[in-house]
Amino acid sequence: MHSAQPISQAWRLCPQGIYVLPDMEKYERVSGRVMDLLSEFTDMIEQVSIDEAFLDVTGSRALFGDGSGIATKIKARIRGSSG
Repeated sequence: MHSAQPISQAWRLCPQGIYVLPDMEKYERVSGRVMDLLSEFTDMIEQVSIDEAFLDVTGSRALFGDGSGIATKIKARIRGSSG
């Protein structure tokens, strides 16, 4: 089993697994908030799915530090926000 695998295939491979129905409205709402937060660090964002994006922070280093520093700031902001 792997990420983004169709549920039908996952079920065939692991019928004893525990499958949880997602709350898509909440997932979309939180995803939007995260994408908004990312846009505070750069406008060079390529969103590839509801929960994945690539950021080019080359032009943001003067304001926010290197890539690792920016990632740390983003994680802290996400962890500091309530669901």
